[in-house]
Amino acid sequence: MSKFLSTCFSILFISHIALAQNFEIGLTVGALTYNGDIDIVAKNVGSATNAAFGLVGKYRLSNSLLVRGQILRGKLSGSEKTHPTAWRQERGLSFTSPLTEISGLLEWEFLSRGNFTAYAFGGASLSFFNPKTDFNMPNKYIDDVNPDANVNYRKFTATVPVGMGLKYSLPHNFFISAEMGARFAFSDYLDGISQVGNPNRKDTYIYTGLAITKAFGGGKSGANRAFKQGDANCPKF
Repeated sequence: MSKFLSTCFSILFISHIALAQNFEIGLTVGALTYNGDIDIVAKNVGSATNAAFGLVGKYRLSNSLLVRGQILRGKLSGSEKTHPTAWRQERGLSFTSPLTEISGLLEWEFLSRGNFTAYAFGGASLSFFNPKTDFNMPNKYIDDVNPDANVNYRKFTATVPVGMGLKYSLPHNFFISAEMGARFAFSDYLDGISQVGNPNRKDTYIYTGLAITKAFGGGKSGANRAFKQGDANCPKF
């Protein structure tokens, strides 16, 4: 029996190693767009959009599912000084904040046509931030005692990323992807503002980016081979 068990475990171990070779690594570059207590519309969206970049790693679980780890680094910002509404310009709130996001995502490839693959993703992230907020004081729209100026809030928050993308397969197991995804934060202080803004709504931001990745172990075809190997029957006893 021990020989049978050893044989079975050996087959499973070899299959696992073969499967583990089916991963992708690469780089992503794009833009972060803030949406929060500082009102952002088309005219002042430039004040809320900043460059970002990051690292991407993917592990293929099946023919259509991948798990993705990702680190993004960029900046969030926003300003009412270019807002089209006069009272928003007069209030003039603005901020800037560095942002680092660490994500664990599940990616579902739901449609493939030729070299193109459409996918959706979702998961969980931890976002680190440190806003520098200009309350434009004195400000007739804010009381003399600013309730947000001395709040001791955490400089990190959990976020929920969801979005969609399109991937194109290149020669030599390279892929280029374009995607857009919203990040729903559990904090209202990404911009350093809550009580003088809208305390009933949490902040969000969007990442729009391009990624280029390299698949190892044969990419999608390699994953198929690995899973076929994993179907090997263990000896029965």
